[in-house]
Amino acid sequence: MKNIELINASAGSGKTFSLTQRIAEALKSGIEPEELMATTFTNKAADELRERIRVELLKNKQVEEAGRIYDGFIGTVNSICARLLTEYALDA
Repeated sequence: MKNIELINASAGSGKTFSLTQRIAEALKSGIEPEELMATTFTNKAADELRERIRVELLKNKQVEEAGRIYDGFIGTVNSICARLLTEYALDA
């Protein structure tokens, strides 16, 4: 793993905006959507983050990446762990 970042700030301070910009920039530099992992505390926040990233990618004319953003690991800690266990159960 590389480029692990933690964004810890109070409500309304721009965490989602900052994370959206960082992820969009990573995708622009060649990172694949399937290589992303971003965790949030709530499903609502995860949905909002995914949608903001998708919109940002569409603005940047990255249509293919926008269509594949749901393949990345973006969600709550619980949902990401459940998905990892489901997808990689036999590898564990």
